[in-house]
Amino acid sequence: MEVHYRVVKVWEMDPAMALDVDRPTLLPWTLLMRPTRTQVRETARRLKRAGDASLIAQFLTLGGLNPDYGKFELLEFLEKEAMYLKREIIEASRFIQGLKQEFRKEARKEGREEGREEGMLDVLRAASSDRFPGIAIPPLDLHGEELKLLVRRVLSAPNRRAAEAWLKKARRPVS
Repeated sequence: MEVHYRVVKVWEMDPAMALDVDRPTLLPWTLLMRPTRTQVRETARRLKRAGDASLIAQFLTLGGLNPDYGKFELLEFLEKEAMYLKREIIEASRFIQGLKQEFRKEARKEGREEGREEGMLDVLRAASSDRFPGIAIPPLDLHGEELKLLVRRVLSAPNRRAAEAWLKKARRPVS
């Protein structure tokens, strides 16, 4: 038995080929074919007209695989260009669920970092006012290790003048 086949490299194909035939099932695949933004808009328009939720979900999923579209850029594109997508379709998409998890993880990480920094500033205010009554803590634009280093320097300063010098040096520039 002999089988003949042809390897098709989707990423080397012209999206116009999929757009020229009247086959809605091919439309989501155009996102892997190096489409222009105009072709992506046309794909979205045709998917809207087809009204098939599974094709729209495929559009979202395959779009996330295209190296020309970062996940966040694609989501932004969909929000701006394809507002017709039903919320429940977007919510059901594994691609969107993954994005939401990434957003939540990043937000939690940022929240924890901000909380730690706020805590360090509270320690700086309380401990420096105990050591140097009346000392003013100016607005600071320091984060992470820079902020930790400032707290150590101010709290280990030999006198008020040295502590104030460190604080002055770290003060947020006035805009």
